[in-house]
Amino acid sequence: MKKYLALILVGILVLGLVACNNNAASNEPKETNKSSENTAETKVASGTSKLAMIKESGKLVMGTDANYPPFDFHKMIDGKDQIVGFDILLGEAIAEDLGVELEIQDMQFAAVLAAMETGILDVGIGAISKTEERAKTMDFSDIYFESSHSILVKKDDVGKYSNPEKLSAEKARVGVQTATIQEEAVSDIEGIEIVSITSVPDLVSQLKSGYIDAMLLENTVADMYAAANDDLAPDHSGEFPGESGIAVAIPKGNEDLVAEINKTIQKLKAEGKIEEFYQKGIELSITD
Repeated sequence: MKKYLALILVGILVLGLVACNNNAASNEPKETNKSSENTAETKVASGTSKLAMIKESGKLVMGTDANYPPFDFHKMIDGKDQIVGFDILLGEAIAEDLGVELEIQDMQFAAVLAAMETGILDVGIGAISKTEERAKTMDFSDIYFESSHSILVKKDDVGKYSNPEKLSAEKARVGVQTATIQEEAVSDIEGIEIVSITSVPDLVSQLKSGYIDAMLLENTVADMYAAANDDLAPDHSGEFPGESGIAVAIPKGNEDLVAEINKTIQKLKAEGKIEEFYQKGIELSITD
């Protein structure tokens, strides 16, 4: 009887040891899986680093709407159509500091903003105002240029549409570029008709033909289009609402790229290059 009891006890002990060993094995970390997860995380991290991708590709892809002198515009130089201007010089300086080449993608302004949200471009540089609403879907550099709005009209209409109150009183047809802060600035003016389209040159044509009464543009841009059209004139006497600090737009979540761009902007400001680039853009705009 004792012999049978001893055998039973031995069996129970063996089963207990097996169970303990199985539990211990199940609680041990799976080194192979953990290593795979770390590798995957590293790949994701490197894949989402815009700065790393820029340096690896050797180019900075910049989106802009090249119909906005003196910031970005087309000009024939030595028989070739080139995109030049204030913002192009800034883009070149940023690319140089990153040790890469600058590639310019010319597109509608609204498409530049959309490309920042999707991340298909590296940066957007093109008189882009830094606003709280835009900052929800894209990052921005430090402001590199302070701007304001001005009305562009036919010469005979200078003073007639110079501020929101006059636009409202005249029940004016006001042209603005789609997705700009100028579009926002006129959105609450009562009594006016807003004509919003993607192309600034098309708006200028509509102004010259009389289809619209006035355009709201960035201050210097109004000056440049007036300089190129003898029948038009800017009107700087009025005030319009809206944030006007211009900055470089960057796809969301690229703090390292933002930091590098800010270094370049601060260096250019200290050297007086920002003002130099601005004046060069004006010079290129008004000379043949």
